[in-house]
Amino acid sequence: MTEAGLEARCRVVATEHGLLFPKLHPFIIGTPDRVLMAPNGRYALVELKTLTGRLSPIQKALHAAWAKLGFVVYVIRTVDEFKALCKTLADER
Repeated sequence: MTEAGLEARCRVVATEHGLLFPKLHPFIIGTPDRVLMAPNGRYALVELKTLTGRLSPIQKALHAAWAKLGFVVYVIRTVDEFKALCKTLADER
């Protein structure tokens, strides 16, 4: 599956879970593709990659910098991984 195909399927899954999945328009190169938004301010930063796709050096550095500040960027490679993330966000109270 292509990254565009993965993104399209994930948008459908997010909608099925009642979540928002807007595309981020980065001001910084390496910013994650999208943010998954759930009720009560819960969210997940999401980078979509194919099974063989690789993070660029800039993406790795940015993800590491954000991790030091307590932010997690989820690298999603399959629809099943995305479904699990949606379920986790939707089920948190």
